[in-house]
Amino acid sequence: MLQLLTIVGSVFLATAASVAACTDGAQETEQDNDASAFAREVVGVLEQVELAHDALSDLGLEDLSASQREARYSDLEAEMRLARGRIGDADAPAELQQARALFSELLVAERDIWVHMVLFARTGQELHRILASELLIDNEERARAAVLRLQRDLAEMGIDLEGVGLAAYAVADESTPVAALATPPAPPTPSPSPSPVALPTSSPTPAANVETRPAATGVPTSTSIPSPTPAADAEFRPTATDVPTSSPVPLATAPPASSPSAAQTATATGTPTPAPFPSAFPTSEPAPPPAPSTTAVPEPPSTPTPAPSVSPTPLPTPAPVLPVLKEGELVVIRWPDLQGNPAIIAHWTIDVEARTLAMVEYPFVAGDNLEISMFLGTDELGSTLNRTYMEAPNGEVLVDLADFSKTWNGEATTTVDGTYRVYFDNADSDDPKDMHVLITYHIPAPGTKVSR
Repeated sequence: MLQLLTIVGSVFLATAASVAACTDGAQETEQDNDASAFAREVVGVLEQVELAHDALSDLGLEDLSASQREARYSDLEAEMRLARGRIGDADAPAELQQARALFSELLVAERDIWVHMVLFARTGQELHRILASELLIDNEERARAAVLRLQRDLAEMGIDLEGVGLAAYAVADESTPVAALATPPAPPTPSPSPSPVALPTSSPTPAANVETRPAATGVPTSTSIPSPTPAADAEFRPTATDVPTSSPVPLATAPPASSPSAAQTATATGTPTPAPFPSAFPTSEPAPPPAPSTTAVPEPPSTPTPAPSVSPTPLPTPAPVLPVLKEGELVVIRWPDLQGNPAIIAHWTIDVEARTLAMVEYPFVAGDNLEISMFLGTDELGSTLNRTYMEAPNGEVLVDLADFSKTWNGEATTTVDGTYRVYFDNADSDDPKDMHVLITYHIPAPGTKVSR
């Protein structure tokens, strides 16, 4: 019976291990399938983006009317919006989530290209076509970064790029170090050893004009150590070993400064001074002068005259830069948002002068989800605004961008009803700048511009 139970237990363990292996294998297969399906979806989107870019150089579109060109650009904008939705909805394992985010960002910028082209067809402003071309150049780098991240992740998962069609879009990984020839290490440079100092074997001959004096201790001059390099006419100066510091000075030549004189000593001890005249002329004995005190009175320390302090001239406080309300050039059109919902786009072109804090105003209602895009004009490539920010009527800052340059896309939700302001801080620059702001909103507020 025990043997039967042992056999049954072994069979159960083997079956459980087999089931676990099958489960792990199924999970790995499902993960690989999701990764491969996501990669194929990405390849389809990249093909779609390439075909859309051809419209920017299609000379045939120039022969169409403005309304026909606007319809064509609107179709391309809708395609990019749908492509972003497919990337967001595709099943992808956790290892590919970063790549998904990069491709989603790429498609948002691709949609902005066609928004500008629609504005160009509708308003005839050449600036919109220039901004679309700038975004096209920027998106080349975005696409390269997204593809590079995806192919790295797929390689780590063991998925062949050729099998999913991504090999045609593969890019070189410039961060991979190139193998270099092994260079033998240079031999270590030995540290220099200190050279021994040679001691003189005999007493050096003193210079001609050097006077040799015997030391006070009676050491013969032949054993005294001369200066290492005495000059020819240098005067010999005895060292601390030649003249002892404890030698007494004779009293005849250096009396103590504090010793009282003989007369002071006699007066102090009470000995009467002999009369200079005979005793026949009685006179009253004058009172002895007061004995001077032998206690040394310390001199009051001299107080140094303080140097006149020079107070630094305070720097003038710069006057606050007051914001300047700008009308700008405003174009308002009806246009779907990123999700395809009906919306309205307000587009400002603002001339921000040097040393100026400029701003624009626009009314919004509370709870509206705004899509915001900001660009610097083509003449300001490489320029920077100190700061650009969006402020609600209650003072709340919804968007705050320091050292703004070139392009930014984002979202913000309004908190209260009223007039919102977007500021452009160019107060520290001597160069004027052209700023472009596109705000997509959904609910018209009182005072909004009439949409075209």
